[in-house]
Amino acid sequence: MTDIKKLQSFRCPGWDSLPEIELYMDQVLTLTSKYFGIFSDNPDGIITSSMINNYVKASVMPAPHKKRYGREHIAYIFMICVLKRVLSINQTGALIELLRGEKDIKAVYDLFRSELDRSVAYIGATLSKKHDVRAPETDGTDAELALRCAVGAFSNAVLADLLLGGENTKEKEKE
Repeated sequence: MTDIKKLQSFRCPGWDSLPEIELYMDQVLTLTSKYFGIFSDNPDGIITSSMINNYVKASVMPAPHKKRYGREHIAYIFMICVLKRVLSINQTGALIELLRGEKDIKAVYDLFRSELDRSVAYIGATLSKKHDVRAPETDGTDAELALRCAVGAFSNAVLADLLLGGENTKEKEKE
């Protein structure tokens, strides 16, 4: 299956598809790679055990129960796999906390899943008809489309930072 086909067929697993039994870390990493491996070329996978431990230490997600991760943990980890590409640990925690203030973790995960599926479907559609999304003032190369996407991602990350109270900006000012 080509990358475009993988993107077009990607669906984030629903809450009821997440394991009901608790998993050990190696099982969590395998499960995460199964669903989100298409988004990473990293041989260590899209997320590592040390990354997960850092998010636990930062109180972004609850600690495992006797070194085992349940459905709630898996939902957090799946969200972290995506959000870590554009948000800092603190921003990810702030976003999840804001959403959790209004909803339970299942509702937050369902919202995340819906947004991710919608966004990935858009990417798949964009790749299958690249000529339709290129800026008219460009020569239409893949490099120019990649630049357009990267600049758009930057702009959206800045907007997310502002909506989360400028946490990333505050962190950089401390440095």
